[in-house]
Amino acid sequence: MKLTPNATFEELAFLDGNRKVVNNGWRPIRASNYASQMKNWLEVFPREQILVIESSALTSDPATQMQRIEKFLGLKPFYTRDNFYFNPAKGFYCFRRNASVPGQCLEGNKGRWQTTVDANTVSRLRKHFAASNEKFWKQIGQNFDWPRE
Repeated sequence: MKLTPNATFEELAFLDGNRKVVNNGWRPIRASNYASQMKNWLEVFPREQILVIESSALTSDPATQMQRIEKFLGLKPFYTRDNFYFNPAKGFYCFRRNASVPGQCLEGNKGRWQTTVDANTVSRLRKHFAASNEKFWKQIGQNFDWPRE
C-alpha cells in the first residue's frame, strides 16, 4: 500500500482494507506491544528495578504517581497535589512548582488526541493486543484491566 501524507489511522494501522491484518511494522503498533518491550528490559534489569506506571493513572492522578516514582527511586518527597492543576482547555493536569507561580503545560496541540479512531478499529486492535497484554501483565505482576474488545 502506498501511503500518502493524508493517510487515515486505519490505512496506517492495517495492511488490508478489511482491517483484518494489523500492520505490525508501523511504529505506533510496534510500540504498543508492551510484552516485547518489557522482555528486552528484563534481559538487562531485574524486575524489582523497573517501575511500571499506567499512563491513565498518571494523567488522572499525577501527584500520587509522582510520589510513587519518588519512593521507588528513594528520593526525598517533593510532589504534592498542590504541584498540579487541572487545565480544562487542555483536558489534563499541568505542573506548577508552587502555588504562587503560574503553572506550565504542554504547548500548542500537544497532549490532545489528534484523530478519532473508529470503534471497529479500536475493537480489532484490542483483540490483536489481548494476548500480548496478558503476557505483559504476567511479566510485571500487575493487571491494568484494559478492555479486551
